[in-house]
Amino acid sequence: MELTLPTKPVRVLGTNWTFSMNPGPFNVKEHALVTLFANSGLDPPLALQIVSMAKVLFKMNISIWAALTLTLATQMLGYGFAGVFMNFLVNSPYMWWPYCLIDVSFYRALHDVELRPKGHLTKFQFFVIVSVASFSYYIVPNYFFPSISSLAFICWIWKDSVVAQIIGSGRYGLGIGSFGVDWVTISVPIAYWSNLYHARCFPFSSYNLYDFDGQVYNVSRILNENDHSTNESGYNNYSKVYMSTVHLFSFGFKFAALSATCFVNCSLRDRDAWLQFKESYKRKNDNFGGVHNRLMRRYNPIPKWWFYAILVFTISIAAANSEGFGKQLQLPFWGVLLGCLLAFILLLPVGVIEATTGQVNNN
Repeated sequence: MELTLPTKPVRVLGTNWTFSMNPGPFNVKEHALVTLFANSGLDPPLALQIVSMAKVLFKMNISIWAALTLTLATQMLGYGFAGVFMNFLVNSPYMWWPYCLIDVSFYRALHDVELRPKGHLTKFQFFVIVSVASFSYYIVPNYFFPSISSLAFICWIWKDSVVAQIIGSGRYGLGIGSFGVDWVTISVPIAYWSNLYHARCFPFSSYNLYDFDGQVYNVSRILNENDHSTNESGYNNYSKVYMSTVHLFSFGFKFAALSATCFVNCSLRDRDAWLQFKESYKRKNDNFGGVHNRLMRRYNPIPKWWFYAILVFTISIAAANSEGFGKQLQLPFWGVLLGCLLAFILLLPVGVIEATTGQVNNN
């Protein structure tokens, strides 16, 4: 666009305001903004999974307006929470977000003008070499022939052995050569072979739910046909819900990690966290926030009431959506409020861990 569009100013009729069709050089700020927009729309909203499963699996009738309102409310809710916790998770110099350093290095490699020292590479040259090498290395196993990424020799030798499939299979078992000394590879096999929660009646690694006979759980047997609510008598007459060992421990470790995150933020670093909290909340010192925030003070900040208005509006819309449209979503308004409350409570401790270590599982 910089090379093709005219640079001659265009005057708006009836005013003295002029503009140019040529945007000028593509700078690093525009590049970062384009990346933010692309990442925001890269993954589909999780609300679409709710609507898709309700329509495809349970044949439920959900109107397009209910689905659209649900999607917009869940997507906009995060912007409201972002404003509420901006002082703590963004402006605070204690929250340095390690993953952002990778993005900064990437943008600088593409936009910084460097003179190549003799016998060395510039950042851009190094980036191009690594990109081409990575593409060449991964294109074969990840696109053309994915099966060569996991060669389960044990499964090939003992085709009919359940134990061999558990040890060698990369999809339904431990995977050949994947043994380690972490708690997953220690506790999960012990739980399986000790038949914890009847584990040996089900596959070792699977994300399906099973009944007491080891068959895939028939969810329709415990739901009422008219409104798809839980049929307690049908559940009592059918079976409990069983999981594979890997799936069960996956849930357990996620809950344990969440509890540990809250414990670390509330107990082990309580004094430092409280001091950081007060500094982030008051922000009376002009030097608070680091160099980046002092530079950003040149620009007018976004009014806080914008974020609060978005938060109140989206919660109200979500609550009204749950009670409206003939209650197609089957979620009472207090369920929406409870979900927002849990998000409000957990967002700060989880955000602190991710902002300081970058080690958070978003699942």
